[in-house]
Amino acid sequence: MVLEDVRASNPSTKGEVKSITNVIWCRKFGILIKNAPPQPILDVCWCRPQVVWVNLNFDGSSIGNSRRARAGGLFHDHSGKVLDSYKNFMGVTSVFQAKLEGLMVGLLRAHELAINQLWVETDSRVVVISFQQKKIPWYALQRWIYLQPFLEGIEWKITHNFREANSIADYLARDAAKIGISGSNIAFPGHVLEMMRRDADGRPNFRFG
Repeated sequence: MVLEDVRASNPSTKGEVKSITNVIWCRKFGILIKNAPPQPILDVCWCRPQVVWVNLNFDGSSIGNSRRARAGGLFHDHSGKVLDSYKNFMGVTSVFQAKLEGLMVGLLRAHELAINQLWVETDSRVVVISFQQKKIPWYALQRWIYLQPFLEGIEWKITHNFREANSIADYLARDAAKIGISGSNIAFPGHVLEMMRRDADGRPNFRFG
């Protein structure tokens, strides 16, 4: 009786049916399978900053959220040359706090490097929105206040990019968690240097969906 009622209602699925089990049950109940349309494949390139500007790409993550956390970032000039890099092992904390740490350490290093035009990029929309709206969490507030004279005296902006254009910063963060050590002016392995050359040449990475 229930099966007949379901079939009589002419139901259909929304989204994707991804398993054989789901297909079997849809057929048993007479549910029309409507898969979502395929998403376009995007070419994603790292964008060089303008001449005299410096680009800071940063990232942070936590394995399983509130577990082994890490952050990292690097500075490029307009030619794609790496000016500085860093990675921080943070112990146990959240994903958001790890990403925020990546930004705060980067801004402090920009201060030390006396950078006057700074373009900050990250694949975290939440961090970008928080700083654009000046909603700074309490655990970063002291450093944010310390940085105000520096930031008010330079040109700077923070924008979102896709993770495919943030791969070197992601590598630095993951490497910090892997070895459990923080550091700066990182010696990059060959495959990462090749990724940097690809970025500097404007060659795309591909984003699926």
